[in-house]
Amino acid sequence: MSGFKSRRDITPTSLTGDPARFMNRATAGGAIESQNIADGAITDEQVADDAAITETKVDVSYLTSGENKNGSDLVMGQPVASYTSGTGFVAASALAVATQSFGLLNEDVAATISGTIRFIGLITLADWTAVIGAATLAPRTTYYLSETPGKLTATPPTSLGSVVQQVGVAVTPTTLDVAIKQSVLL
Repeated sequence: MSGFKSRRDITPTSLTGDPARFMNRATAGGAIESQNIADGAITDEQVADDAAITETKVDVSYLTSGENKNGSDLVMGQPVASYTSGTGFVAASALAVATQSFGLLNEDVAATISGTIRFIGLITLADWTAVIGAATLAPRTTYYLSETPGKLTATPPTSLGSVVQQVGVAVTPTTLDVAIKQSVLL
């Protein structure tokens, strides 16, 4: 696929203060090049006609890992909190400030086994039943940490002493855009 794929306007912190425009592109060999468009090294027309440019997708997601200290298996998509010792994770719950979520499991994790946790980015599941109690998400719906450990809910908790913590927004029936927010104690 040819055509313009990626360009960013960047204002470098330089002594001159002159803004520079850079174009990032992937060459046919897969290398990433960055060229200054403003200095005439490459024009927008050349970029549009360059068949060597390929579409590049950048996964802007963030992962961490830890050991499942929950005492039972946990499944992909479940919210997790730091274990009391600070090492490992357990199923998160809105019932206690100490167990508020810092991310969602990025994979199924058996008890005492290490796994990855996503704290920003997309998680896609064919079936969300184990996490929300329904097979699919409701697109454009905000999901919150539930008072039930390891679960999410579309309805924020209302019990005194619980925390309200936004975990993400459904972008499709199968994909949640994870963005863990600061919790509020009720």
